[in-house]
Amino acid sequence: NVIMFSPGADVQYAVAINIPAQKCAAGFFPDQDKEFLAGNDPKTVKDCLNKRDIYESKTMIGAMPKNNAHSESRLLRRVGTGKSPMENLLNQQNDSCVVFYTYNSPCLGTCLCGSSKYSILNLLKIFQNHQGPEAFAFKKIFGSESRKQRRECFAKVNKEIRLYCCITGECKACFNEGSFSKVFGEPSQFYSTSSKYAYILLPIALSNSVLDASGMINAAFTLSSEPL
Repeated sequence: NVIMFSPGADVQYAVAINIPAQKCAAGFFPDQDKEFLAGNDPKTVKDCLNKRDIYESKTMIGAMPKNNAHSESRLLRRVGTGKSPMENLLNQQNDSCVVFYTYNSPCLGTCLCGSSKYSILNLLKIFQNHQGPEAFAFKKIFGSESRKQRRECFAKVNKEIRLYCCITGECKACFNEGSFSKVFGEPSQFYSTSSKYAYILLPIALSNSVLDASGMINAAFTLSSEPL
C-alpha cells in the first residue's frame, strides 16, 4: 500500500508534507494507516507535476523544475502578493511534522548561491517559526563540487532546517555535532548521531517509483532545542 506519487524515474522534483507529529514517531508505518496523506490522489499529483504545475493541498505540496525556476524554489518562493506554497503548508498546523524532500540535493550554483535570484537560502528562514519536528532531505548528490564547497553551502541550509542525506536507503544527518558527513567526497559512510541532537533514522528502501517523502515518515524523530 505504498503511496505512489513520483513523477518518473530519476527525475528532479521536490515535495513537502505536513502531518500530525505523532506520525513521525517511532513505530508508525505509513502503509498501515489508511488516513496517511488521504485526499492526495496519486494520479492527480503525478499529472499536476508532469504538467509543471505546482500541486497544493492541506497536507502536501510538490513541484518539478519549470524554465529557470528549480523545484525547491518554486515551493518556497512567493508569487505576487500571495504566500508561497510552503508558507500555506506550514500555516495548516504549527506543531506538526514537516518533511521537505528533494530528489537531487540543492544545487550550489543556483539554489544555494546567495547572488542568484533563485537562491533558496533566505527563503528557508520560514522554518524558524515552525514549532514541530522538521527535516530537509535529499536522495541524490547533485553536481561535482568539492567537499569543502558542499560543506560551506550545506551548512547554511542546516542553520535554518536540519539537512539529511538519504542515499543508502536510510537517512542520516549531514552534520553531526558540527562534523560534516563523510559521504560527501569520501567513502560512503555516515557519522552516527548523538541523542543530544536532532536526527532521523529511516530504515526504508528508497525507490524512484515511490514518493520517498512518504516512506521517510516510517521514522524515529528525536528532536531537542539544543543548537547544532
